[in-house]
Amino acid sequence: MTEYKSMLEYHRSEENNDRCAPFMADSERLYEIGKSYAENFMELYEKRSDDVIYWENSRGGAGLHRGYYCPSPVLDLVTGGLNRGKLLKRKTTNKSDFEYGFDANEKLTLTRQNYENIESIGAELIFNKDGVETGISAEINSFSEKGYGIKEASESHYENGRICSWCICFFNFGQGIWEYRKEDYEYSCEGLKTFDLYSLHYSKAEPMLRHSKYVFEHDEEGYLSRYKVFEEEPEIYEKFKIPISEGLKKELTKECWYEIGQKRKV
Repeated sequence: MTEYKSMLEYHRSEENNDRCAPFMADSERLYEIGKSYAENFMELYEKRSDDVIYWENSRGGAGLHRGYYCPSPVLDLVTGGLNRGKLLKRKTTNKSDFEYGFDANEKLTLTRQNYENIESIGAELIFNKDGVETGISAEINSFSEKGYGIKEASESHYENGRICSWCICFFNFGQGIWEYRKEDYEYSCEGLKTFDLYSLHYSKAEPMLRHSKYVFEHDEEGYLSRYKVFEEEPEIYEKFKIPISEGLKKELTKECWYEIGQKRKV
């Protein structure tokens, strides 16, 4: 009970509100962008489908936004249970998990996600302009009033062909914002140096923000080889005298390297 009261005190504090404010504002910005497509999403979706020059299909990656073509270069490497899936060399009789549509400029402009045992599909429209990629996702079904509902809005920023940041806002079934995530990337001459992951549980009264920083090393061939992660929460617990178990404290403050099993250059 003491721990709960201490956490509640922190989440209602001015310091927490100030810490969460930039992420709250950005989530609201993305939410408004997503809402602006609420009326004409299907019209744009059908036009995009007609403009697709060729399709790619993939299996796996169902738990990762956009599957194989997820903007995050490393989220699947540092999160248990996630994988990007793999592209299929040819279309099979079995339903693929994702379908990717490319335009005449070989730009990915449309994705479809096929859900298992559910009579609906996920669809994402992708727009590129001046190094910024915007994605608007919806669930298309036969049981809602419009036949679809906007569920996510995302934005990626690129410089010199490298992704610098990616943020995504999850909608609460059309009733507002549920969650927001942001990833920032920093590079060295070897490649990806650090990756900051911010996860915001959206709430006007008691927002909750988690921040994890991942530090990477590369092998002699330039592949990502291992990483360690630093959590911001222990400093907050100490400052607000929030009691936590020794096991959790040890887990949050341990400094150890995690090996990366997949060969990937970033």
